Amino acid sequence: AFRKSLALLPAGTDDPLTYYNLSTVLYEQGKADDALNYAKKAYDSQGALRDMNARANIVYNYALICDKTGKVDEAIAKYAEVLQLNPNHLKTQINLGVMYMGMTPPDTEIALSLFKKAYEQDNSSFEANNNLGSAYLSKKDYKNAILHFQNALKIDPKDNEVRINLAQAFASDGQYDNAKTTYMEALRQNPNAWDCYIELAKVCLALNDSGNAAKFLEFVKVKNPGYREPEIDSLLASIK
Repeated sequence: AFRKSLALLPAGTDDPLTYYNLSTVLYEQGKADDALNYAKKAYDSQGALRDMNARANIVYNYALICDKTGKVDEAIAKYAEVLQLNPNHLKTQINLGVMYMGMTPPDTEIALSLFKKAYEQDNSSFEANNNLGSAYLSKKDYKNAILHFQNALKIDPKDNEVRINLAQAFASDGQYDNAKTTYMEALRQNPNAWDCYIELAKVCLALNDSGNAAKFLEFVKVKNPGYREPEIDSLLASIK
């Protein structure tokens, strides 16, 4: 239907909203190259729109598809344009923050600033809380990392990745009992989370529970031979 609409356009005219809508449908169908093409057409013709929010959405869509197709520099530049049009565009704040966290090395300060702005707008946002937790964990600010991972887990109790990150933050903060409880819950959710057994063993060692530490390490050796084997063998040697 969108293609038919574009085919009926008079020569030399553009329809940025239809370009935008078509690009979103194509992207959902997994046709990334076609989606990017129409997202770019929408972006190039956005000046025809007076509504700043509509323009922000068009620029965001182009930035998002650039982001998802690996065009990092273009995505960052266009996300920045979105924030010029709408400084409170929450999805842009989060996505741009994630891109800064993904740099080598990460630009944690800029990412943290963006995540904070997103959180200030919507403190019930799972993405804002989860990414704040990750940013604070990266900065070794474990208290704030714990706070925001807990918030994220309350919003989505089924997200085991957040639960594991929370356990890591507890362990890094020396809250070993909380770390143990959280790792155990993560394993109840996913018994094949092999990293959890190893990290749980380290927590048990910190709690002077060498028996359970050895049990968890041996379990991984039996169930998943070769997995992080040198590290497991080193830990077991330290126990014996």
